[in-house]
Amino acid sequence: MSQRREQIIAAAGEIVATQGLAGLSVRNVAARAGIGASTLRHYFPTQRELYDAALGRTFDTHLDDKRLTDTTVAAADRLTECLAQFLPGGESERPTLEVWFAMHAQAIGTGRNDAGVLVLETLSKHGRARVSAWCATLEAEGALARDADRVTSTVMAVVDGLALDLVVPGTPLTVAEAHAVLRDVVEDVTRPAAGGSLTPPADPPHGSGGTAGAGSPPS
Repeated sequence: MSQRREQIIAAAGEIVATQGLAGLSVRNVAARAGIGASTLRHYFPTQRELYDAALGRTFDTHLDDKRLTDTTVAAADRLTECLAQFLPGGESERPTLEVWFAMHAQAIGTGRNDAGVLVLETLSKHGRARVSAWCATLEAEGALARDADRVTSTVMAVVDGLALDLVVPGTPLTVAEAHAVLRDVVEDVTRPAAGGSLTPPADPPHGSGGTAGAGSPPS
């Protein structure tokens, strides 16, 4: 990657960190990088390409593979740990969900706008790619009870459904219960380790999650 391209992506990441996704525009990124808009367009001809590079970097920075490749740990434990990052880590982190679902209004609601569509599309794409990679790793070990694509779609639907339930006013679902449901689903789509049993699930540690929905922005 060229130094100038890296400079642009870094500038975009700084804007997301300080101003949020609303501040991510060609003009703002060019100004932060200290270059002209035409120079930025040379490296990122379309806004879609800029968003993809910038949000992809932010996404990858905040999303960890945890113990995914540690085959001494049950597959259900490993996949649950990875997926738990898409849910709040504690009750105090529920507001991150409101930010995530507010993005849907900018992408598919009456207040729809092109930037909102790009942001949601990009984040969803990166979220699915990451979950798909986790599932492919476990499939290669023979640790999935179904094919990786089916498991990817299943767990993403569950994560998004749990995130939506957690943001509904008056919902009886707690964050701890959401993590427990996620664990139950993961156990159904993975194979137990030969000759052993799954490790009993622990309560999610505060701060362990918070990216709010499969494909959501890092908190």
